[in-house]
Formats: sequence, structure tokens, C-alpha cells
Amino acid sequence: MRALATAILALAAAAALAIVACKATGTFTCERDDQCVGNVGGRCEGTHYCSFTDSSCPSGQRYDDYAGEGHAGQCVGPQMEIDAHVDDAPAVCMTWHPHNFEPCNLGSPQMAVHLTMANSPYVYDTTMMGGDLKDKTGTVLIHSPLTITQSDSTILAVLSVARFEVDANVKIQVIGPKPLLVASWDDIVVAGDIDVGSHTTETDATAHIQSSTTVGAGANSGCTGLVGMAGLEAVQSGGSGGGGGGALRGAGGAGAVGDMSCTTAPCPRPGGPGGTALTSIPATIRGGCAGGIGGAAGPGANAPANATTIANGGAGGGAIELAARQSINVSGIIRAGGAAGAGAPTGAATGGGGGGSGGMIAFDAPTVTLAGTIAANGGGGGGSAPFAAAPNFGNVGMDGQPSSNPAAGGAMNTSGTCGLGGAAGSSSVSLGGVTATGNDPCGGGGGGGGAGFILYWSPTFTMTGTLSPAPQAGP
Repeated sequence: MRALATAILALAAAAALAIVACKATGTFTCERDDQCVGNVGGRCEGTHYCSFTDSSCPSGQRYDDYAGEGHAGQCVGPQMEIDAHVDDAPAVCMTWHPHNFEPCNLGSPQMAVHLTMANSPYVYDTTMMGGDLKDKTGTVLIHSPLTITQSDSTILAVLSVARFEVDANVKIQVIGPKPLLVASWDDIVVAGDIDVGSHTTETDATAHIQSSTTVGAGANSGCTGLVGMAGLEAVQSGGSGGGGGGALRGAGGAGAVGDMSCTTAPCPRPGGPGGTALTSIPATIRGGCAGGIGGAAGPGANAPANATTIANGGAGGGAIELAARQSINVSGIIRAGGAAGAGAPTGAATGGGGGGSGGMIAFDAPTVTLAGTIAANGGGGGGSAPFAAAPNFGNVGMDGQPSSNPAAGGAMNTSGTCGLGGAAGSSSVSLGGVTATGNDPCGGGGGGGGAGFILYWSPTFTMTGTLSPAPQAGP
């Protein structure tokens, strides 16, 4: 009996060693987070391998020892590029029913994206296919090959990932010719700042020339009837009309007239009409539309300006949709503001440029909780100025604000003897951009940009934060 017991114990020990050896050299694949146990912060990544919390990794996650394909023990993060395979979408695609795309056609998602302060600010550029995510050094962290053709034949860039998270104080600017869809196969958590808006900056400090140097993803496309119109050019006696504001959900404000005492008809020089607002919610994800230019300075311009000098209109805000299979939680900021209209350059009594309209921000998930700031406001119009040389110039308006407040129009330069300020953009209480007013021998102010859209598709939609304009259920 003693010999038999010894033999049984020896066999048991050998079996245990075999099990341990198998576990140490094998792999474990997962489909859900709750399958990743045994350590803190277990998560099933898009590679179908488990990761756990590790603060030494830029993403905050490290693969466990049982991950395959060379991932074992490596940091999880967007620094590793994995192209999606359209023929192997996870089986859960059959139970996910968003409104604007078919998940099963996206294929296998890329790994979870967790944007941290270590590599902020980030840029997502939709120029190449589905876009490139870059860190603060310009290094491409993820390339997406996916795009979707929308019902109006426009192209939507798509980033399909296992999970999407933006930490507090992290900034990501979204630019490029195509709107962006972020499709998360789990949750989306935004505590930082996603900026898909457009922005106007001064590009020539001597001549005080301003233009929209950052244009949000998908802005200024399909804008027939929505763009602000140009003010009429100036004649010898005075300034030109201001540009009208761009429109989307809200109408753009008209530009003010210029040269109230002119002698060459039409007098005064008309400002450009604002864009006309849409009468229904768009069926596609789309950006906002630009404001009109201030009319050309004409023969009375002084150097460094000339007769063709204008004040640029602001670009419309861009567009982004966040779609998650589980939930979306925003405690940070998502903005799609229109860019400000430029002020009159030095030596040009041109009217101010019109502000661009807000763009579009959309949410699609079973549960959507918005406790932060979501804004798609129009930009303010630019101010005008006299023909006299420096220091006379009109001031740029404000870009569409990430708040419930309107973007202010640019003031006329206080050194001048004439000129008009630009008008304010949209706000939470006014969808339309404000019309610039006043009569003046110099140029007219630019009109304000109209509001964009905030849309949602969710049976459980909760908003406790600041939303401007008010959200609407998607079509």
C-alpha cells in the first residue's frame, strides 16, 4: 500500500508540473473584460489578449504573460499599429446596433486607445484613409484604413478600437478633409479635451492679417447656401461691406454696410448676407460652413494693403461622432466651434470677415452621460478699420466658445477714427449668429456664425453639463 501511495503522489506531482509548464508556455484569449482576472484593472484588448494596470506604461496597461503574438509582458498602447481585418469582426458585432454604420463590416478593431498626458497634445488627421493619430512629437501612433461612404456619397473616416479613453487635461485636435467616426467596441470615456473646431490666428503681425490656420475635420464641405457671402468691395470714398456669417443649424448673421457717405452706387456698400440655416437635421455626419470675406479694400487702400486686400471669413467647425457598444461618459470637453472672422488688415478699410458656423458632435451608445462641456457654437465676426496706416486695423473675433456663451465679435481698433465691430456668434440661447449693425464711413463689421448640431442616439441619455446648442435626438 505504501508503494502504491508513493506512486500516486509521484504521478500527481508530475501532472501538476505538466499543468504549470503548459500554462507558462500557452496563450489565453478573451472576448470580455470579466475574463481577465487575477490582477488590478483587467481588460480584454482588441487583440483578444488580457492586460492589467501598470502605471509605468504610457497607456497605463500592460499585457499579461499569456498574451500571444509577441504581446506578452509588453505595454499596451496606441504606439503599436494594427490594421483592422474586415473579415474577422468579433461575434458581438451581431448584437451592436448603431444608427450610422454596420459594426460587422468594420472587421477586427484595433487595440484600446488610452490617451495620457505623457504624449499630449495629440492630433488626429483624417487626410489619409481613416486617419492617423499622432502624439506631441508628430509620431504616428495608429493608422486606420477604414472609411465609410455616407448616403450623400461623402466619405467618413473611421477609427475602430477596442476601447477609447482620453485622460483629464489631455488635448486632441481633430483635423482633415473628412469627418471622424470613433467606434469603440466597449466604452468611450472623455475627461480631456477633444477639439474638432476651427481656429483663426494672426499670420502676419505687421500687416495684421488673420486666417483660419486650423480647420476641423470635415469642415467647409457641402456648403451650398450655407456659406456667408462676401461684402461689397470699397470705392475711393470709404470702406467695404462686412462678410456674412456661416450657417448650419443656425443662420449666419449678415455683415454690416460700409462707407455710409459714398457717392458711387450702391451706397452704402452692402454687407454680405449670412448663410441660410438647414431646415432639418442632416442624415449624415458633416461639418459646418465658412463665413464670407469682407469686401476688397479698393483704390483707397494704403500700404501694406492694396486694392485687393480682404479680411478672411472664418472656417466652419468640424464634425465627430462617438459611438460605443457599451457606454459613453464625457466629463471633459468636446468642441466643434466655428473659427472667428478676421479683422481688417492694416491700411485697409475692408469690412470684417464673417464668423464660421459651428460643426457637429454626435453620440451613439446604449448609455450616454454628458457631464462636461459639449459645444458647437459659431465664431464671432471681425472688426473693420480706417484706411490709415499702422496702428489702424480691425480686430479678429473670437472662435466659437466651449461654453454656453457667444463668441464676441472683433472690435474696431481704438487708434482709428472710424470702423465698426464684428457681431457675436451663436450661443446656447440663440441658434443664429448676430447681424452686424451700424453706419460708418469705414468698413462694416462681419456677421456672427450660426450654431452647429449636437445629436444623440441613446435610450439612456443623461446631460448634467453644459451643452450649446441644445442637443437633439438623431434622425
